[in-house]
Amino acid sequence: MLIRLASLALLFGVVGLVWTGSVYADDTIYCPNDPVQLKKQCAEKQAFIKKAQALVDKWERNYQHRGAYSLMRYGHASKAQYNKWTKPSSVTVKGVPMKVYGTYRSSNGDVYVYVADQKHKQVLNQYGKGNTFKSAKSNSNRIMSNNLQTKLNKYRHALSQAYAYRAQCCGARWTNDGPGSTPNRGNSGSSGGIDLLGVPMGN
Repeated sequence: MLIRLASLALLFGVVGLVWTGSVYADDTIYCPNDPVQLKKQCAEKQAFIKKAQALVDKWERNYQHRGAYSLMRYGHASKAQYNKWTKPSSVTVKGVPMKVYGTYRSSNGDVYVYVADQKHKQVLNQYGKGNTFKSAKSNSNRIMSNNLQTKLNKYRHALSQAYAYRAQCCGARWTNDGPGSTPNRGNSGSSGGIDLLGVPMGN
């Protein structure tokens, strides 16, 4: 469960995904010879591609609209708590309903919801903190332009590796329902690339 911030529920201020990096310095892709293992890994890569691509696309859109939207501080949570938290599509705070376009957890555990600036201001006004919006907006822009971009770049790299693995080992038309074409075999050896399932970046 997400831990709400203490004072006045402090607002001022892919099933899981993870990027762990390649286990090979040169990003060499190895396709397993075992057909069962190959099918399993192809399904995992495809599941990651679907979820991570949607995640990247959404936050790229959010970034483009950051002039009218911002990250509003919503709570505090550990990684484990955040990962188990069902990400909301809308929230109501102090009587102000708002649509949520994404959630983000910072490295210090602060959890944010991405909402329209107008709603963000209304909530701050309800808490008598309307004069802090400029600072909150500045913090949002900093996160969106720096921290978030760093995370998205990791996902873009992971996606490029997953697409390459799928093309080399699985066949280009692979889906979660099974291979659309006979999987191609690459070099023998341990399965390479990236372990693409695990802890979510966010929503």
